[in-house]
Order: sequence, then C-alpha cells, then structure tokens
Amino acid sequence: MPSLNLKDADLYYHCLGAEGSNRSPVIMIHGLLLGNSATWYFGAASALAKSHRVVVYDLRGHGMSAKASQGYDLKTMVSDLKALFESQGFSRVSLVGHSYGALIALHFAKEFPDLVDKLVIVEGPLPPGRGLQIDEFLGLSADDQAAALPKDIQDQIAKGSRQAKKLIDRLSFLVTQTELIENLKQESDIDDADLRDLNLPVQLIYGTESQLVDVAQRLDRTLPKSHLSWLAGGHYLPSERPHDLAAIIGGFFP
Repeated sequence: MPSLNLKDADLYYHCLGAEGSNRSPVIMIHGLLLGNSATWYFGAASALAKSHRVVVYDLRGHGMSAKASQGYDLKTMVSDLKALFESQGFSRVSLVGHSYGALIALHFAKEFPDLVDKLVIVEGPLPPGRGLQIDEFLGLSADDQAAALPKDIQDQIAKGSRQAKKLIDRLSFLVTQTELIENLKQESDIDDADLRDLNLPVQLIYGTESQLVDVAQRLDRTLPKSHLSWLAGGHYLPSERPHDLAAIIGGFFP
C-alpha cells in the first residue's frame, strides 16, 4: 500500500483509474474524525475512475495514515495535500472534498489557483469550527454517542465489526491525544472578498436537512462560477446518498 513519507506524518493514499488520461486528475479529500479514504473509495471515486485518474488519501491521523499529535490546522493540511499533488507529478488537478476536506480543497485552490481546474465542495462548514460539539458528544452516554453517529457507522458498531472498533479507537485518539480540536476551534472564516477571487468552476452539494443551508447559500451567492445542488439528507451525504452524490460529481467531470 503506497504511503507518502512527510517530515512529521506518513499519509496513506490509493490511486484509481488509468494513467495517462487527458482529463484532469482528481484528488478526493474526506472529513475529520469519522472520515477516511473509504468515504470516497467505495462511492464516487470508483465511478469517477472510469474516466479520470483519481487519488484518495487518509488525512494525517486518520484511517491508515500514521497517528500524528499535531498538524490539523488548515495550513498544514494544505501543505500535506500539496506534497501529495507533487508526488504524483500532476501539473493541474481537480479537487473534491467533504466537510473539513472541502475546506482543505477550498484553501488549496485559494493558495494555488493556477494548479486547480475544478472544485467540488460537499457540506463544507464556514467558519471551520461551526457545528463542533465535541464536548457535548463526550458528555453523552455510550448509547447516545452511538445514536449521534452516521447510520452506516451505527450499523457497523451493531454488528461488532473490526472496522467499527478501529474507527472508534481512532476517534478517541484524535479527540483526546491530538491538537485537532484546538486547531479546529482556532481556524477563522474566509472573507467574501477572497471567495469572489476564486475564479474557477465550483460544484456545491449540500443536504436539505443540513445545519449548513445558509453556508451553501452564501457560497453560491459569493463564488463567481458556482452551481448549487441539493440532496435529501444531512451532513454525511457520502454515506447517506452515495449514488446520488456520485451522479452529481460525475456530471461535473464529463
């Protein structure tokens, strides 16, 4: 399994699709805490790989990437993404991100506009720490904590799967032994003026039951080349509506 060896973290990644395609390669980025590369691998990535070179990876501290106690701020995460981009020899790329992964993609495009062709933002929160209720979550009973998780993870826990145990163990590590929560709380919002300067096609995808409806509307109103699509569901659209989400993303990358 390939990994990218960085100074303070090793990142696991996986490549799908045929090399040498004349279409823009795509890097897909999952969200924090409950996400990993499987967020995309078993859904939109496999469908998109039929026509594009696709790379999925585990953020530092997540999935099969090495545990890291620090570096969960957007600046470092963008630097990790840049290192992955360069390791693949890409000259330009399109980015797809869910939740915090969407913000990593957005900040990468803002910092390196000449390297990005298209951008897909799925349930990206602004400001970054919006909806963060870790303290409240940790204060719940074990049953209530399980009930607050996405349904697919609840199902894995109910079955007692090894995957679910690994995910819960990694979640505990990220919350109690890293700077992730503090880094997230300290991240600031993006100014509308910076959003207006992002002159590339952006597909926005948000859930009709999401707590981020106003964020979707703000981004659609502010980004100069955006298109907003709604899916019935909440924040975890990659697991709630994988096929519908893959269809929208695939339609954005003909």
